[in-house]
Amino acid sequence: MVEEYVAGAPMTAMAVKYGVHVATVRAHAHKAAAARPEQITDEVLADFTAGVGADVLAQRCGVPAAAIRRFARLSGVKAGSTKPCAGDVAEMVALYGQGARIIEVGRQFHIGTRRARQVLADAGVAIRPASRSSSLTNQRALILELRGQGWSFVQIGEHLGIPSTTVRDNVKRWADKKTTCLTV
Repeated sequence: MVEEYVAGAPMTAMAVKYGVHVATVRAHAHKAAAARPEQITDEVLADFTAGVGADVLAQRCGVPAAAIRRFARLSGVKAGSTKPCAGDVAEMVALYGQGARIIEVGRQFHIGTRRARQVLADAGVAIRPASRSSSLTNQRALILELRGQGWSFVQIGEHLGIPSTTVRDNVKRWADKKTTCLTV
């Protein structure tokens, strides 16, 4: 199925042929990191050779990053590792120091996350742990505080920019966990 996709067969025709949904065909192609040759152009391969990260190029082309790496390998193209100039490194360090995540730093400088992490580490920057738990813990505390003040789920959702159903479901889940912990 994947070979047919790469060769240019339409997903709808393949879905009919194999008796599956189009989403199933798409999932198989994505899982196999398959891409059609027209999706990954010579310009993309040149950028990959110049050191632009596979994740940046993948976002540009609308394919998985593994497809960029796979297509480059099959084409005999090696990933570049151009070093950013000292000015760029200083800007990257400053941006990261202001709280930007590594992925954001990489995107701004058109390099992959791994490369951005390596550049920052080589510059002597202490890399923060990649954890979302502190921000989620802060959001949880805020939601519970606002509920305690009598705010409705809708008001909290609008205030935080998340659906009110998410607020409701989380509050219920947290209450269930608390009850479970107390009864054990």
